[in-house]
Amino acid sequence: MHAHSKVTMMVFGAMLTTLSIIFTRFLSINPMIGGTIVVRLGLGLLPVLFAGVFLGPWYGAAVGALADLIGALLFPIGPYFPGFTLSSALMGMIPGLCYIKRNDSLPMLMMTTGVSLTIGSIVLNTIWMYIISDKGFIVLLIPRLISAVIMIPAFALMLWALCKALKTRRLGVKS
Repeated sequence: MHAHSKVTMMVFGAMLTTLSIIFTRFLSINPMIGGTIVVRLGLGLLPVLFAGVFLGPWYGAAVGALADLIGALLFPIGPYFPGFTLSSALMGMIPGLCYIKRNDSLPMLMMTTGVSLTIGSIVLNTIWMYIISDKGFIVLLIPRLISAVIMIPAFALMLWALCKALKTRRLGVKS
């Protein structure tokens, strides 16, 4: 990998991290049950998923982890819990691992997004919320499942559109 390409990837990763923080902290809806945020509805995960798909698993993990950590430190919504940072890192890494053959098909991106959200948001984040709140596991799980039914195809469609738009313009990045 050339130095130019590495610098371009780092700058692009920093831009995606910034977008994720803005989308998550300022442009999301956070429905609550009994004073506890049970799910976050917004586009904050899209830059993280895109980093995994476009830049690869390690950059995806870095974008996810840094976006969560910096967002939690600069714009806290509640107490910091490292489990959410781990989930965010995994949700950036998994698309990069699933997307090895660079298949831009919508079904492949649907599967990639589904695996990432199932592991990171539905399973792990529900466990983290269960640990830090006094809410029952099922009470926390149901809104996440409903959200995933909407967000998985929405994120997959957006990733597909981004991949198609950038296919001819790779921004100097070779993944």
